[in-house]
Amino acid sequence: MDELVTIALVGISGFGSNHVNRFLDGSEGQNIQIVAAVDVDPDRCRRLQELKDAGAMVYSSLDEFYGSGGKADLVVIATPIHFHALQTIQALGNDSYVLCEKPVCATIQDAIRMAEASDEAGKFVASGDQWSFSRTIQAVKRDVIDGVFGQPICLKSFISWPRPASYYKRHWAARIKSDDGDWILDSPVHNATAHYLHNCLYILGKTTETSTAPADVQAELYRANPIENYDTAFLRVHTDEGVEILHFVSHAVPSDIGPVVSYEFEEATLTHERHGSNVFVARFKNGRIKNYGDPDDGGREKCWSTVDAVRQGRQPLCDVRAAIPELLCVNGAQESAEIMTFPDSLIRKQGPDENLLTLVNGLQDILVQCFSQGILPYEHGGISWSRESKVISLKNYTHFPG
Repeated sequence: MDELVTIALVGISGFGSNHVNRFLDGSEGQNIQIVAAVDVDPDRCRRLQELKDAGAMVYSSLDEFYGSGGKADLVVIATPIHFHALQTIQALGNDSYVLCEKPVCATIQDAIRMAEASDEAGKFVASGDQWSFSRTIQAVKRDVIDGVFGQPICLKSFISWPRPASYYKRHWAARIKSDDGDWILDSPVHNATAHYLHNCLYILGKTTETSTAPADVQAELYRANPIENYDTAFLRVHTDEGVEILHFVSHAVPSDIGPVVSYEFEEATLTHERHGSNVFVARFKNGRIKNYGDPDDGGREKCWSTVDAVRQGRQPLCDVRAAIPELLCVNGAQESAEIMTFPDSLIRKQGPDENLLTLVNGLQDILVQCFSQGILPYEHGGISWSRESKVISLKNYTHFPG
């Protein structure tokens, strides 16, 4: 029998409920034990009693868990962004491995602290960028590393995901800083779609567990909702090797589209569209087609792959250092552009109360056009609200603001 792995779940409602479901429902034959459920308001978890029945003790904080003598081989963190670094470092200091949900933290300096604490403890910090753990993405990455597609040219992703007023009711949603002054930087780029930007950098990494480094970023950031940070973003990134990465996303749109992904290489183009076939397909210039399958098994796989990494004493498929390049892009984007508010004449409201959507007329079409043409809005020529922004170098970028 494989060695028992004990697990503490930190954050068991909201997104954390996904981990609750996976570890409760998929544990048969896995030889795990959930020893703790940590949450400031555990009653929000619909499966709290099942966690208790499975043997989990309930705590209001990691301080309480470790202070009571609690121990866990693996701590799974699914709390608000600005708690990730502190809780990760605390878990490492108490001899636990960590699976920290994406985004791994708010700033590059926090990520560096997490990586250094991981080295000091001799315990890994896996980052919850779920596609990285997918069998599909791992197969794509192996072929990238082996040169099957030739040299990369341009990788781009487009996501149109409406978010209603209720989405912004969380106390940290769309915040730049917390009330206590801690960086949050919650945004569509650095939350809902973080793993799609990360994936562009990850599959270009030279080894299985690494991502490529971004050299610079230019961003256009906008908001329609009455929020602190942005709900719409257009990012252009260049890697150290000169590969262009484009990432376009908005929550101020009427229709759920994407992710739509197109990765152009010398010898093939890889595409994926969730609301289409939902598979990664490589179309080679010689006419050959290779189907890599659905990448959305990654949510499940990141849990069990990380448990196996704990048990086997190996590195996870994606750790905090592999997550740093995406974080660099996000930090640089915040410094690249002033957040512009869309003109009132373009904003409309749709739907009732908690389902109220704040939308920008024509924005979804602009996203599609810019994605198709591989341009930022200011290069479009026919958009009155667009503004050219600065290019931010990410070389030796170790502090936000840089």
